[in-house]
Amino acid sequence: AGMLVLILFAGLMAPVIEEVVFRGVIFRSLANSLGVATGAVVSGAFFGLLHWDFATIDRLLQSIPLALFGVMLALIYALTGTLLAAIVMHATNNALAIAFFAAGEESTLGVILAIVAWMLLILPMARFLKLLPPSPKPSSADIDSVDR
Repeated sequence: AGMLVLILFAGLMAPVIEEVVFRGVIFRSLANSLGVATGAVVSGAFFGLLHWDFATIDRLLQSIPLALFGVMLALIYALTGTLLAAIVMHATNNALAIAFFAAGEESTLGVILAIVAWMLLILPMARFLKLLPPSPKPSSADIDSVDR
């Protein structure tokens, strides 16, 4: 039952609520008044700080990658014009975190697997969102040389 609650909250509810608040309200307001880049950085910093539990200063360091993730989500929202892309990305990120850290024991292997899985998610998403250039299309000469 505890895992189901974790999946429902962290995997579904939190991404929707956080994206509506951080990208739909905070980022959009900041971007309208300060520009997209500044809005993305400031809203990303707020997002990272929201996830700091204030237990120790070491835990503050965990806010930094989350702030960068918040910046990325803001830029995805700005590029697509829809919160859905940011919500899907956020929910997928949280699902990966749940999958790799559900046992409560963070291991080096778990961290490496999470990073690899996250990169495998980000690269196709970045291509889909046109953040990466398309693969070059073969010319007719390339096609002719394959046929021979």
